[in-house]
Amino acid sequence: MATARSPEMPRTARDLAIDYMALYYAARAGDELLVKALLERGTPVDAPDVDSAGEVSLQAVDFDSPLQAAAAGGHTEIVKILIAHEPWVDHRCCDGPAALAMAAKEGHLEIVELLLAAGADPTIQSYCGPNAPLCTPVGAARAAGHEDVARVLEAALRARK
Repeated sequence: MATARSPEMPRTARDLAIDYMALYYAARAGDELLVKALLERGTPVDAPDVDSAGEVSLQAVDFDSPLQAAAAGGHTEIVKILIAHEPWVDHRCCDGPAALAMAAKEGHLEIVELLLAAGADPTIQSYCGPNAPLCTPVGAARAAGHEDVARVLEAALRARK
């Protein structure tokens, strides 16, 4: 008989949505050990289907992704771990920025390079704040004074043409 601790007990959609939110918080906090543990137990790196677990999944889809949280926080190792699990790198909610724009705005050059290598789209426009209402990651980097990041993003844009 399966117990609450046995690995053969199937996890429900609700369990997965809760684990996804825990992964978001762990990535945001820079807790590499917890991120790895959650991924090892099968936690999804992308948001659950909005209808999969009632109110829990509704709440989960309103979160930024764990990748966005790690990118914004400058947690390079966690970004690498998450990318290895093939998340949707351009995830964003509404007009909010994707992970690439978040990292660009904060000046996290290595994370910008990792996201570009993982296929992040540098052309996506999103809300970047009151001084740059709608901009691309280049605009987010420039508005925050990160010229080194802006140059890398401009090179990525030129390479796409």
